[in-house]
Amino acid sequence: MRAGRAARIPALHKFAKPDLHIGFFRSIYRCMTIDVDHDRAPDLDEGLKALVHPVRRAILAKLADPERHFVGQPHPLSFGVCAKEIERSCPLSQSSISAHLAALHAAGLVETRRVGTFVFYRRNDGAIEALIRGLAKSLGLPETTP
Repeated sequence: MRAGRAARIPALHKFAKPDLHIGFFRSIYRCMTIDVDHDRAPDLDEGLKALVHPVRRAILAKLADPERHFVGQPHPLSFGVCAKEIERSCPLSQSSISAHLAALHAAGLVETRRVGTFVFYRRNDGAIEALIRGLAKSLGLPETTP
C-alpha cells in the first residue's frame, strides 16, 4: 500500500504549476497587508492586550504598593514580590497566575529577577507611563506633563 501511495505522488507534481501558486499567494498577501507604524504599534498592542484581563490589572495594582499588599513575604521587597506571594493574593490556580505574569512580562509591564529558585516581580512604571503616552498619542490626544 505504501508503494502505491508513493507512486501516485509524483503524478500529482507534473500537473502543478509552482509559479501560478506563488503568484497567487503573493497577490493575496499584498491585498491583506496594512500599512502600520511598526516602531510603536507592537509595543502598544502588546501592552493593551496584557491590560485587557482584570486579573492582570489587579496584579499591577497590587505591585504598585507591595508594602501594603505583600506584608508576609519572607524575602526583602527590594528584590520585588515573589511569584508565590502573588499567587497567594489571587484566587486562581498557580498555572493561571503564571500565565498572567508571563503575559505582563512579555509586554514589558513587569520586570523579573531570579534569585536561586525564586522569581521576583516588580512593576515597570516607566513602561506603563510610556504605554499611556503611546495610547494618548495614537488617539490624537494632546500631550500632558505630570
